Amino acid sequence: MKLHVLAASTFALSLLASCSSTPSQPTASRWVFEAPDTRTIGIVMTPLPPVQAHFPGADCASCLATALTEHQALANQVQTLDASELEQVKTEIARALEAKGLRVRVIAAPLDLAQLPAFSGPGTDHARHDFRGLKTRYGVDKLLVIELSSLGASRPYAGPVPAGLPRLALTGSEFLVNLGDNTLEAQQAVEVQLTAARDWEDPPRFPGLASTYGEVLRQGKAALLRPFL
Repeated sequence: MKLHVLAASTFALSLLASCSSTPSQPTASRWVFEAPDTRTIGIVMTPLPPVQAHFPGADCASCLATALTEHQALANQVQTLDASELEQVKTEIARALEAKGLRVRVIAAPLDLAQLPAFSGPGTDHARHDFRGLKTRYGVDKLLVIELSSLGASRPYAGPVPAGLPRLALTGSEFLVNLGDNTLEAQQAVEVQLTAARDWEDPPRFPGLASTYGEVLRQGKAALLRPFL
């Protein structure tokens, strides 16, 4: 994955606002799936975000240069971190719904929300994007959208000096859209933040960092799956 290095932002919380760009107004967080129900639920994921390394607090040019120099090995390791296992959660959710007697279709190709038109219909509980055209494309009646907005590592700085251990984080959301009228039936935000193990600074493989990253992925998948169990 391509590594993006950002400096003057608070990682993991900064992109939560983007998760709400698709939903319009807050809707009930209660997910209700009951058989018999002849409607088909599609499950799709947006493209996985690139892994990002952040150094919040290294706000001046020389401070950022120092952080990047000191963490070049860390940055190289972050580039090797893989998030593809998160895509497995679509299949896990499908199995949970099928166990409830529901019809489910897993959609392999990622969905780029930016390609969807804006929704201009009445009401306050509709998605801002218009998903109705996907009803025919996917052959489903409802669509569960999993949108992961940020993923990576962050180490806080106080000017040119590290101010804490690195943190690994994942943020995103998932929401269920009725493709008949574009209403949001349920949604939830997902956020996992963990401090790296204290033995993280062990180049070149940084095992403490990698193990914490793996736990972030595990907890993120569990959070996405939880409403359907």
